[in-house]
Amino acid sequence: MIPLPLVLEPTAHYLLLALPLGGSLIAFGGYLIWQARRLGWSQFGPRQWGACAVMGALGGTLLVQPVGWRFSLDRDGLSLSAPFDLSAKTGEIRWEELQTIRFGWSSGRHATPTVEFVGRTGTALAIQVPEGVPDAYWPVLIAVIRNNAPDFRFTPDADRWLANVRAVAEGEYGTLVGWTYTAHDGEGRQIR
Repeated sequence: MIPLPLVLEPTAHYLLLALPLGGSLIAFGGYLIWQARRLGWSQFGPRQWGACAVMGALGGTLLVQPVGWRFSLDRDGLSLSAPFDLSAKTGEIRWEELQTIRFGWSSGRHATPTVEFVGRTGTALAIQVPEGVPDAYWPVLIAVIRNNAPDFRFTPDADRWLANVRAVAEGEYGTLVGWTYTAHDGEGRQIR
């Protein structure tokens, strides 16, 4: 029996992209404010202030997006908490409500592969960029689902389901710009 909760969290790898990009946006916004101070505040119109606000907001969002992100399987069900990830589908699905797990692509300009857990009430929790998830996590996830949701049936069966995850995870997207994750069980043992 696997000690619960089974937890998946982002690693600091995400910051390899977020720090330079988010930091640059914030720095450029700061530069514009410095220029306004140097040239005189009256030279700084609403468009410039708007540009500073947008750059600061985008840069800040990039930096804090993974903070508090946590996908967890416990004795009650599955849950995803992502307070600063504006694109995350968050919530909880009780074991008896788990209806399907599907593979797909997130919507938007830069679609990324996802694994989505859907409940009977319509609640959907998604893990984006599954190639960043440790390979050993998926068999453990299957075992936890089998132990806690005995009525749930993998479609296709669990072996083919696992093959689908691995196929989606094989470099369609790449982990340089995506998230990578760390996983551990209820006793703190890392799953690699």
